[in-house]
Amino acid sequence: EVAPIEQEAREPFTNGEIGALLAASAGTDWETAILVGAYGGLRIGDACNLKWEDVHLDAKIIEFIPQKTSRKKKRLRVPIHPTLQKHLEAIASRDSEKRSKFVCSVLAGQPAGGRAGLSRAFMDLMETAGVDNKATDKKEGLGRAFSRKSFHSLRHFAVTTLANLGIAQDVRQKIAGHADQKMTERYSHLHDETLRKAVEQMPDVRKSV
Repeated sequence: EVAPIEQEAREPFTNGEIGALLAASAGTDWETAILVGAYGGLRIGDACNLKWEDVHLDAKIIEFIPQKTSRKKKRLRVPIHPTLQKHLEAIASRDSEKRSKFVCSVLAGQPAGGRAGLSRAFMDLMETAGVDNKATDKKEGLGRAFSRKSFHSLRHFAVTTLANLGIAQDVRQKIAGHADQKMTERYSHLHDETLRKAVEQMPDVRKSV
């Protein structure tokens, strides 16, 4: 899990950078995880361990318990963007008997951190795609290198894109699954259709490939 101080310093990917990442990961689980992160705002652990039972294609909703709040058993409902919907439908069309319970079967179960973890693997993918992680020599107070762009930048992309589209703050917080309980209660009345209309305004990042 990325420390709060690091999350604040992350920068969102551009459309072009996400397009490059999708091109470099085409046909792999990373392609799916990137689309889930960009359109759903899921963190790396949640995106890579998403289960098919949590994906409701008919309702165009992903409903899951984020790892960050798993002890509190709070389910988060995220609308599925048309681009992500099309991608997931293509994967779901495969023989269900041979399909893993995880959407990203190869990435599922792997640790997020460490030299062989998901975060490191994604950094390698960024390098392959020619996407600069904007690493600094040292994060103040931490004494080690810090990357301003990582998988978490997909989450920033989702929220930033919605903000630039003029989507109300409470709608953005609902989609992102804001951690503040008082804020959650404030916007809990929002309906799925309201959230879906907001998400559907996001651009098709595949056009940047």
